[in-house]
Amino acid sequence: MRFPKVIKHRRFEATIYGKSENYDYYRVAYYTAGKRHILNFKKFSEANKKAKRIVRDLSNGSQSEPIDYPSDAAYSLLWGMTMDTFQSR
Repeated sequence: MRFPKVIKHRRFEATIYGKSENYDYYRVAYYTAGKRHILNFKKFSEANKKAKRIVRDLSNGSQSEPIDYPSDAAYSLLWGMTMDTFQSR
């Protein structure tokens, strides 16, 4: 397989970088809100699945990294409620 692999959906893209001698992980790189994010995966199938999910989420209007863990969801909800109270004052 040749790397890097570019996963595209509409105008969004994520790049999967292969393993190297010095780095034993597949890397998924993408941009959200002007910043570059890199995620690491042991298996190519996991990296590919996550890259496809990221570009689909970005094409649907998400500008943040998809939430995977319940603790992150709770934190996001709490942060949103906190910001609402400051804006209503």
